[in-house]
Amino acid sequence: EKLGVAVPAGVEAAVHTVRAWFGRNATSSGKLLLKLDFSNAFNTISREQVVAETCLHFSGLARWVGWCYRRPSALQFGSASTVQSAGGVQQGDPLGPLLFSAALQSLAQDLRGQGLDLAFFYLDDGVIAGDVRAVVRALQLVQRRAPALGLRLNLSKCEVVGAGLLSESAVSQLLPLELLQGASRFQRSLDLLGAAIGDDAFVSAHTNARVEAAAPLLDALAQLEDAQVGLRLLRSCAGYTRLVHSMRCAPPTCQRGALQRFDSLVCSSLAGLTGFHLDAAQLRQAARAFAHAGLGLRSAARDAFAAYLASVGGCADACRELDPAYSSAPLATDPYVLQALSGHNALLSEALTPEAALSAKQKTLTALADEASWREQLAACSVVARAVLLSEAEPGARAFLAASPVGRTRMDSAIFVAELRQRLGMPDAASDLWCPQCQGVLDRFSLHAATCVAGGERNQRHNALRDLLCSWAERAGLQPEKERPGLLLPQRPEDSRLAQRRPADVYLPSLKGFPAALDLAVVAPQRQESLAQAGQRALAAATAYSRTKEMHLDAANACAAQGVRFHPLVVEATGAWSRDAAAILTLISQAVAAREGDQASLVHARLLQELSVVARSHRARAVLRRRSELAASG
Repeated sequence: EKLGVAVPAGVEAAVHTVRAWFGRNATSSGKLLLKLDFSNAFNTISREQVVAETCLHFSGLARWVGWCYRRPSALQFGSASTVQSAGGVQQGDPLGPLLFSAALQSLAQDLRGQGLDLAFFYLDDGVIAGDVRAVVRALQLVQRRAPALGLRLNLSKCEVVGAGLLSESAVSQLLPLELLQGASRFQRSLDLLGAAIGDDAFVSAHTNARVEAAAPLLDALAQLEDAQVGLRLLRSCAGYTRLVHSMRCAPPTCQRGALQRFDSLVCSSLAGLTGFHLDAAQLRQAARAFAHAGLGLRSAARDAFAAYLASVGGCADACRELDPAYSSAPLATDPYVLQALSGHNALLSEALTPEAALSAKQKTLTALADEASWREQLAACSVVARAVLLSEAEPGARAFLAASPVGRTRMDSAIFVAELRQRLGMPDAASDLWCPQCQGVLDRFSLHAATCVAGGERNQRHNALRDLLCSWAERAGLQPEKERPGLLLPQRPEDSRLAQRRPADVYLPSLKGFPAALDLAVVAPQRQESLAQAGQRALAAATAYSRTKEMHLDAANACAAQGVRFHPLVVEATGAWSRDAAAILTLISQAVAAREGDQASLVHARLLQELSVVARSHRARAVLRRRSELAASG
């Protein structure tokens, strides 16, 4: 009977159950729902009842709860004022919801025996529904029982909602007059636990109100001068997340206009932060997850189908417990479910069955839509763009987007925006131009800048990555040495030049039991020598260049002859590391986590973020330098 404690998605189960009940009774003339409201319930619930029900149901907590609640506790205000807290459960008490629910459970159980269709509570929000006279009797029971629990029913704030053809005149003589006046007057729709239940116009208006409430924050975000901070806020708390509850609890077709309006507000906020005015294809990419080369700016209108299907399917068992009649018609034939499924399947390359969609999580369903959008984009773009896109989807390349804007992972706004442009494939110019540094071709997407031989940025990036990796190896206790001389000793007179070589950007005395030479290199994902392969699979450029590094001057064999293992650490200009290099980075982060007592996955994510920020920041500086020089030259 209680949904507020230890019931996953309890709010959603309550909403879907009530919506289905109204749907089944659309032609009934004798069904009524009453939404109950208690005055200041958490602060007035009887502590005697709390302790008694805890002893009955949770004996292991009884002594603790008795110690906390059998006597009043003193609340101190400053140095002179003291107030005795003698009623209700304490605000801030982690056990508060459980204790409140336990005290109310006996009333909830009694209501279930009153011949009602529905009788449940979500903490202090109650719902009783069924035949009119059964609801009236249940209301009278609540009014009798509530005072013993320390509760008082606030009739002026309770809501009377008629189902189907029920008229107000049919209930006006049966219900208390106070219940039919003011805010609680006879209604056809209701807001239940923050979700709209009613006709399409009511649901649309409810979601529109939520959209308009979010608009001022989105407008304010657009005024931020820090794009890295702004995008993080837009993604995590100011954007899509504000409508997820509506998306999961209400049919998407009823609120589609409102959701599209919200997406346009998010797009405008992004434009204010970055100056981007994205076309439809770029918007679809930006809405995808990081793993599909997106920005994680989910589209509310696009994801609403998946959200609703996942919620309805995931709550089905809980809904049946609340209402045995909920399963009278298969979910797979529900009109709202079929509409949502049709909308979601339109986003996929292969349609899902109702059963498959209803058994999947929202994350799974949206990932399928992302995958279809990703494959469609890859198929439509050039081989160079495809190579860059595949690289952008790799963990190391996308890590800068998840980085907190502080310390080593802080990025200047212009640099961050430049990297977003790269990720979204936005051109920096209308046509190719001559690079002002090397006089080579500076393509309109500025890909050339990442590996330009002039200007010094390549060496600066290499050294910055080397120094960062060395600092992490020090944290791991691996005793690294930068550019160690004399690593390769001559074995024959003709090998005199061998001693001058330094194959290790970072030398480790022991890695997996052997001395290790870590040799860093940065390569463009669209490198001509491996472009054909890079357009088909991710990291082809990094993998091919790793082999080149091993064979150059026979470096791998020369190191092996000295008992040293040679490890090329090749990273693409996007920050995507070759598989072999990624394995070495994992070993280092695991050693750091073990030494510092931290969670390995979090430490590894931090390492990738720092490396990604360094690699991408140097690329962005190279782009901005060349573009500014071209602009200055006219």
